[in-house]
Amino acid sequence: MAYATAPSPGSRYQPGSSWSVVKYATAIEPRLGTSSHQTAIANSGIWDLDPHQKTVLADDIGVGLALAAIDVKYGIDGLWDCYSLWLEELLQLRIDGRHRRMPDFLILLRKPISGSRMALLECKGSTRRTAAAGQLTSACNQLNNVSRVLGLSRKQYSLAQVGIACALYPGNPIVITVADPPEEITLPDNIETLLRANHVALELAALGDVAAADTVRTRYNLPSWGRYGFENGILPRNEAFGINETVMSILPSSKRLSTKARDVVDSTFIDKLCLARAQLIVGPSRRATELRANVNNESALRVESVAKVVDAPSATTEYAGDVTGTRRRRQEYDLADDGSTSQLSVDFWSTTSQ
Repeated sequence: MAYATAPSPGSRYQPGSSWSVVKYATAIEPRLGTSSHQTAIANSGIWDLDPHQKTVLADDIGVGLALAAIDVKYGIDGLWDCYSLWLEELLQLRIDGRHRRMPDFLILLRKPISGSRMALLECKGSTRRTAAAGQLTSACNQLNNVSRVLGLSRKQYSLAQVGIACALYPGNPIVITVADPPEEITLPDNIETLLRANHVALELAALGDVAAADTVRTRYNLPSWGRYGFENGILPRNEAFGINETVMSILPSSKRLSTKARDVVDSTFIDKLCLARAQLIVGPSRRATELRANVNNESALRVESVAKVVDAPSATTEYAGDVTGTRRRRQEYDLADDGSTSQLSVDFWSTTSQ
């Protein structure tokens, strides 16, 4: 989600790409549950947010979950945001405009949709349960507004188009609605390599290694900081991305939630345990690691999977953190097929003994 919701690589506005991980790490509730296999529930505290904050939250979560849904089912092998394509004059519109006139992403898939390994994707998000129909109508209008991609007109080939709307209704399971009228296409030369390279660059930037990301973009002639006069040596470097969170209070959840929020969530579990501190560490994928070590190793872009061999436990573990039993720690480890890793450690304090 960090790089999915970051500004376009061609944008003049480039804050740290990893900000959204910090901002949205607690938007969904499952890590507070007793099982790692339960349904994702939108944090009921979203009720308490300002309307503008709710709108931004829902839109960004919609982007992240839409990409996640496509990735789980088809596998995203490469990604380029449409605004950046438009800036590079590689995407033309019937009716001119910016973000409201164009889709979000051009994606390269590992498994084809009806024979097509490339698709245009528009993502929507809302905190209203009934918004999906209207949002998908708008998504289809944006998808159909594209007249040319990568120099080829729609008459020369038909491009798969996918619209996804996510409902982030506080205290309720996340709902994803999809509209996908795909058609078979032939990929233009070199586009697979460019989409994979851009995907790796976005991942590196999200992990805090902006210097490595910019090196990849420069190597493959993608939008980079160098075009704006920045030297690569002054850009941030980071080997792994880590987040630390500290709870603001250790009051029972019934006293931390608004009345409206308490009406829509079962707080039995978090009444007993209050989140005290959490740490999330994310490591780069094998593709990103190999391309960072040797940016000219184009074969690294085609690495799609690795054997799942990891020293850490493969499943969630939970154990007592001290002899008194008032503190528990929950640890989750994950090694993805592409070699990227993540580790989440959550310390709970019993509210009944405080």
